[in-house]
Amino acid sequence: MSSTVNDSIQAGASQHITFVCGTPHGGALDSTVALAQCARDAGHPTTVVVAASDPYSTDRRLNAALVRLSRWSAPLAHSAWRIYERRHRRATRDEVSHFTVLRATDVVAVARSVHPAGGLVVVNSVRRLDLKRLIELAQAMSSGVVWYLREATSLVSVAELGPLVDVLLANSVPLAAEASRLAGRACEYVPSVISVDDLVEPTERRSLLLVNAVASYGLDEAIEIARRRPNDHVVLQESWPLEASDLASLRERTQALPNVEFRHRTERSAIYRDARIMLLPHAANVVGLNRPRVALEAQHLGVPVIAYNTPGLAAVVASDRCIVEDDGIDGWVTAIDRIDGDYGRSVAEARSFAAQELPTNEVIWHRFAVVAGLD
Repeated sequence: MSSTVNDSIQAGASQHITFVCGTPHGGALDSTVALAQCARDAGHPTTVVVAASDPYSTDRRLNAALVRLSRWSAPLAHSAWRIYERRHRRATRDEVSHFTVLRATDVVAVARSVHPAGGLVVVNSVRRLDLKRLIELAQAMSSGVVWYLREATSLVSVAELGPLVDVLLANSVPLAAEASRLAGRACEYVPSVISVDDLVEPTERRSLLLVNAVASYGLDEAIEIARRRPNDHVVLQESWPLEASDLASLRERTQALPNVEFRHRTERSAIYRDARIMLLPHAANVVGLNRPRVALEAQHLGVPVIAYNTPGLAAVVASDRCIVEDDGIDGWVTAIDRIDGDYGRSVAEARSFAAQELPTNEVIWHRFAVVAGLD
């Protein structure tokens, strides 16, 4: 940590922590809220600021103009950003997993209005522009910055911005290793907090389940599996909200497949209600280093998980029996048959693996607190 941050953060002392999450939905938000709850339980005042909508579609043209202005005149751009932020300081209160968060059109503007001098700003899943603004905010307020990588897509900014934050973290071992290489500094592995208290065991086990019905998470493979296995019920579960055009395209692609069911976003407790096997055909070049929380949630419930052989996915499946090489749909069909052929063993392996790979919230918080200089 920098000397400024060391002066403002005292190990063992209560520090205000502002968590800033740039995604309005999904596992990254759930894990951010769970970590904030751990911080509050440990005696640290906390505020959670969350994007109200997709930040990449919010004021895009205006943001681009302000970036161009900064290249021409930094003082003018600074003044323009302040005017922009004053117009976007309002936030609405929302409940996420029984925790109150502030949903903001501009997370930086709201963070600036609520974060006191000193303390710590913990950032994840924000666009590059907002991360730069949050680093500048923290420096102006003598606060430390923890950048918590939860997606492989964040790696594109690590070489530039990784050296500028006080602590660099990642929620998977391969993601931490790659971030360390790109940033030229240590990126510590701290697993995401995954609460399983509200998960419910499947009441029947009949479906092949794909969570997040988009291309990078294996939509094409799931549809082809359904075509190849007409007697299997295949569930395409929405996670990130789909646009109307995406839904129309999905209906068109699956209308001739009566064994495919699309399900809109729902409570976590309902996602696995009839899952037999979870499918993780994630694209290696997009999310191959990620550690998807749904894999551990499913296995905690005894639902076997089959995944492509990528560094991130291989680290979160129970055994080599669940790994599929990139050899087309034949590999998936064979893997499903293999799991079904000894399903009782597969269920037991899934439960045992999840029990080992899901540390308690207290353990994860202690690890985070030590790395961040709070303990």
